[in-house]
Amino acid sequence: MVLRMMFVAALALLLGGCNGWWSENRLIPVAARDTAGLNGLYGSEEERVILAPGPQGLVRAIDPAGEAPPSEAALALLREEAPEPSLSGEAAPEAGAPPQVDRPDKSYLMEIAVEGDQGKSAYIYAIARIAFAEDGTADRITMFTLLCSGASERFAARKEQKACIFDDYDRLRAAALDALAWQDDARMEIETTIWDRKGGAAP
Repeated sequence: MVLRMMFVAALALLLGGCNGWWSENRLIPVAARDTAGLNGLYGSEEERVILAPGPQGLVRAIDPAGEAPPSEAALALLREEAPEPSLSGEAAPEAGAPPQVDRPDKSYLMEIAVEGDQGKSAYIYAIARIAFAEDGTADRITMFTLLCSGASERFAARKEQKACIFDDYDRLRAAALDALAWQDDARMEIETTIWDRKGGAAP
């Protein structure tokens, strides 16, 4: 089982017991891919990963400890998130101060390559909500686990054990948007892993 790869904590949740959403081929097309401003060193409570734009719109992930080979992920924008309501009593900007750029958080479908025991790749899915710095760089990544619920199973090609297997991008995207709607309504508890940017752009 893969232990040290891109977003290790999230993968551990997704891979445990063959849960989650899977596909046998890349489903996110090149035209839909977005590197989402991911560039630099990011860390959760226990793990670190270096992210940088890669070829064909992919995001390349490198283990700074060198204990796992590089991995590549595809991201596709699902939606922009509504900004949090502003608090009353906030101080007005000073006269002559440069305007602050208000960049909305965005939610992305993530497709992460996983190498099998015999060298065959499979792909697992998660949703990432990304907050941006003023320069447009991704500053914080909140990863949401995706389980093969009854709702998501309706969009999948089939179910194997506890995993939803997808073979069509449009249905995969529809399932992801449906999962976001479930989260909006707080109809189920969703485990999250947060990754903060720790350093500058990847070399």
